[in-house]
Formats: sequence, C-alpha cells, structure tokens
Amino acid sequence: MRTDAFWRRKLIIETTANLLINQGTDFTVELVAKKAGVGTATVYRHFPTRADLLEEALSHVADKTNTLIQKIINDIKTGSISTLNALQVLNHHFPETGINALLPLLIYADFDSLTDKLQKQRKQTITLFHNLIEHFHDSGLVHNSISALSFFNGLMIIHTAQLFYPSDASPEDATSKQVLLTIFLNGCKYGTNPINPPAI
Repeated sequence: MRTDAFWRRKLIIETTANLLINQGTDFTVELVAKKAGVGTATVYRHFPTRADLLEEALSHVADKTNTLIQKIINDIKTGSISTLNALQVLNHHFPETGINALLPLLIYADFDSLTDKLQKQRKQTITLFHNLIEHFHDSGLVHNSISALSFFNGLMIIHTAQLFYPSDASPEDATSKQVLLTIFLNGCKYGTNPINPPAI
C-alpha cells in the first residue's frame, strides 16, 4: 500500500472511530467521507462495505482503550501512580477512550456475531477490566460486591449523561457531571448491599 493510501485509510478509520464514540452507529458512510475530507468512493475502495468500516473502527477503539487500561495497570504495579491517581487518570481519559462504544458494540454484543479479531479483542478488554477493578477492590476504592462491568457501566452512564435543570437553577442545583461522578465513586466504596451504609 502506498504511503498516501495508508494514511488516508488510517484517517478514515480514526474518523469513523470518533463518530462511534460520539454518536454510536447512527451515521452514514457519506458523513465519514465528508469529515475525513475524502470522497465516498475512496472510503469504499478501502472498505467494500459499511460493516467492514465499522469493524475496523471498533477494533481501533478497542486497541486505544486496551492500551490505556494496560498502561494504568502497569503504572499501579510499578508504583508509578497510586490506585487513587489511577482512578483519576481513567476518569480524565474516559470520554476519549470509547468505552461507551465498546460496551454495547463489543462487550455486550453476541460473541458469535463478532469476527475472530473482535472476539480476541473482546476477551482482552474484559480481562483488563477485571484486572483493573481488582486493584480498585484491593485499595478499597471500589467495594468487592461491585463487578468490573457494573463499575464501567456506571462510569459510562455518567460520562454520557445529558443533564437537565431549570434555567434559573442556583449554582448548588446546577449539578455537573463531576458532582455526579463524585457521588458515584463515593457510593462505590460501600457496595451494593452495605452492612453499615452511610447516613442519608
């Protein structure tokens, strides 16, 4: 593959991956072409079907997410960062990782419907989720009763939530995602059925 063709293909994949992260699968090949600054025919030349394009984009998102989580785990193991710092890093990068796309399209997808490549990435992603949550369990940041997928689902819901409040709301009532995230993470310390729940 020529160098220019390689970079054009890479641009198309990254553009599609960004669309997956920001708006799910509700977009056309024409939109991908427009945002990538190429012709629709160019997209189809690299990816004969929309399914081929989505597969490569999803694989790209999985690689990006797995690389970040593996780095966080490695940094915890080497003592480069504390588990609290690791949690902060995860939350800081969460919107760009594409976990919100991976959960519905890869993790909870019918396993047999995935290609061999995506099946392998799915297994790797789930393993990394479990490995990271074990560190959070051990440190007390996340209660043992909370599973890896429950934890990541919770983060996804908060990070992708659309917030509503009256236009005349006071600063105290105008809840931000950071406030919701703090509430969620504090609750994670106590688990799903705490024996001694915090006073409400």
